[in-house]
Amino acid sequence: MNGGVGKERTGGAEAKKYPPFSGVHHAKRSDGKGALWHSIPHASQKKVLAPKKHVADTVTHPGLDRLILVATLLFAFCVGVGSYTLLNSSGYEHRRSAAVQAIIDTPPPLSTLPTRKETMGPIVLNVTEATPEKIASELALVEGKTYLHMGHERAIQLIDKKNDRNKEKLNAKEVLRTIAPQVPESLLRAIDADFYRLLIRQEERLDGVLALSVNSYPYAAGGMRAWERSLANELMPILTPWRSQNYVTFAGKRPFVDMRLGEIDARAVVDKDEKVAFIYAFPSRETLIFASSAAALLAHATSSPSN
Repeated sequence: MNGGVGKERTGGAEAKKYPPFSGVHHAKRSDGKGALWHSIPHASQKKVLAPKKHVADTVTHPGLDRLILVATLLFAFCVGVGSYTLLNSSGYEHRRSAAVQAIIDTPPPLSTLPTRKETMGPIVLNVTEATPEKIASELALVEGKTYLHMGHERAIQLIDKKNDRNKEKLNAKEVLRTIAPQVPESLLRAIDADFYRLLIRQEERLDGVLALSVNSYPYAAGGMRAWERSLANELMPILTPWRSQNYVTFAGKRPFVDMRLGEIDARAVVDKDEKVAFIYAFPSRETLIFASSAAALLAHATSSPSN
């Protein structure tokens, strides 16, 4: 090599000078022996050859930045409000539950309790040419409007009203024939025609009760055993008209079983839930009672004037 402009030997020939801005960096010797130039490839040579990016690809629109900022602030605000509401609602539910429980545990004074007027007076039904189904339907409508206090009763009277001036109250035998066409004649001969009580009584619900006076216990007991095959199907719609027809049909197919109510021997039909669907008993040899519940039968038996 000679002083002056840097040369590079390649196969005995002088290499060409690198043109300026060719992507090759030229370094100058600093040993004081001359200004020797030699070539060093520039580290960014490949980047220079890459295509230039558009300005639109590297510049962010200022409106987008503001939109992202607003969305972030809005999200943070919603999270804060939701957390505050959740915490306060939990505390409110706790306070409300405590307040409701305090009201339940503290009964109001008797003077502030609402009172409902009882439905007074007997239920009078004209059964002239009426079928048992029609009687049960009319009783269901009347009983649906009846309100009684616990243990109170409301009588049911069946009359035969031939015209506006002539109406007759049915006796016990006529009542049985009207509401239960399949009643055995042996039972009809064993009951007193001058006495019967057909009523509804408020116990846990409105229960129907039919009480008859017996003048011959052996005939009455025999007639009842013979009637058991259709008894529930005939009297349940009258004593419990609010029962569904499916319930009555199902109960009517179940056999009567013996049941003891205190000192009273009874016969009852029990439904699938082991609850009494229909029951009858002779509290004494002079009295026969039918009822839609054991409670109604026992209550009437212990309070009946005939006893």
